[in-house]
Amino acid sequence: MVFPHVNYLNYTFMDGGVLNCLNLGAAVAACREIADSDKDIYVDTIMDDYLENLAPVNADDDSAFSIFSRGMSIMSYYNGINLLLQAQEEFPDVNFRYTIRPTKALPDPTLPLGFKHDEIMTMIALGQSDATAAIQKGPGVSHKEVIEEIKKELKSLKRKAHHSVQASLKAKLKEEARKMYEDQVKRIEL
Repeated sequence: MVFPHVNYLNYTFMDGGVLNCLNLGAAVAACREIADSDKDIYVDTIMDDYLENLAPVNADDDSAFSIFSRGMSIMSYYNGINLLLQAQEEFPDVNFRYTIRPTKALPDPTLPLGFKHDEIMTMIALGQSDATAAIQKGPGVSHKEVIEEIKKELKSLKRKAHHSVQASLKAKLKEEARKMYEDQVKRIEL
């Protein structure tokens, strides 16, 4: 973890970590040390992903760094949503009360944790707005909405990947068929 957990009033706050961006297992384990049962544990999750950041891009002119950065963003996104889904399955009796995702893109610093003051203030304002909206919906509602949204996103992305692979294979097959045809024509001409 980047920062140790903090106890404030009756709450424990934890940072997600560096490699494990959504370390709900460690959070639940820490709560189990003081709670009588999992039913006494409430998890509020703040995610830092925004799906639009993963929109398809044309990477033809990208540098190695931008391709690496894009890969890390995709990996982080999938890691976060998979960890949330796994935690829900792994801890069925834990109360997943509020799950908050940004409704707008967050500033994207070149270096991790290299935020400028205005970027931090923008993220805080968005977080407050998104948290207020989640709380107004009531306990459990935002979590269920995020889970459903994630499932739809994964289904859609799998479908897009499948279509992309099919299109690529068709293009390769057409190219191979064209080459075979040209070879046959050359043989006939000889």
